[in-house]
Amino acid sequence: RIRASIPTIKHLLDNGARVAVSSHLGRPKGPEDKFSLGPCADRLTELLGQDVKITKDCIGDETKAAVDALKDGECLLLENVRFYPEEEKN
Repeated sequence: RIRASIPTIKHLLDNGARVAVSSHLGRPKGPEDKFSLGPCADRLTELLGQDVKITKDCIGDETKAAVDALKDGECLLLENVRFYPEEEKN
């Protein structure tokens, strides 16, 4: 799935967009290291050929500040949205 998104993300970045990527992984019962998207940020960095940082959370002031700080052509991965039970409740 990461590879499938690369052409779209690359197009956006190449055209100066600021890209915040949100995703989910597994069925954690709250924040668990084994369900972190950290390895996905590393893989995105490899595939895009540029640094992709990851936030510590997917909501909150710190995450908003990280998104707001993005510069044109930068990509940021938000931490696993499944760390919150509300994600599965829709």
